[in-house]
Amino acid sequence: MSSQMQKRNRTALLRLFSRSRDAWTGSTHAALLSREEFEEQLAIERARVERSGYAFSVIVFTIHGSGGSEEAARAERALMAALVERTRLCDSKGWHGKHPAVILPYTSKADAANLINPIDMLFRKHYVEEGHPVVPGPRLSFVLYGYPDERGTAGTSGGSAGPDSSPAGGQTTR
Repeated sequence: MSSQMQKRNRTALLRLFSRSRDAWTGSTHAALLSREEFEEQLAIERARVERSGYAFSVIVFTIHGSGGSEEAARAERALMAALVERTRLCDSKGWHGKHPAVILPYTSKADAANLINPIDMLFRKHYVEEGHPVVPGPRLSFVLYGYPDERGTAGTSGGSAGPDSSPAGGQTTR
């Protein structure tokens, strides 16, 4: 293959990838999967693990302390913006039951735990940017699952995770 052809192919790929990245980061809600789409993505990741042997992790968030429905909607928007900003393009963000969640392919539970505090900081930043005080604002808790290790780890974003948890749709604080 000639060097000019390689250069044209590289340029075309760069344009293609830059366009898709720009489109992705511009829309928070479009980047989130519905409950059904999220469950389908979980099934795809499980199949990928069975085939490849690599692990993946899932973080399921719960927002506490958001009083009315308007404040809860602002808190959800702030969390969604934080997830889109802090996670990779290959990470699936969506709704697991009634909870915002993210699937992290090729990520161990220990590596996934490193995302909790940065996401919490971005969540608070986005919440404050809408003109709302952080204290006594909403707070996050989470359940962290690893596959093929199905045991969840519960905790709050400001603290350390504990060894036990309840199912993904249930109580997530210790």
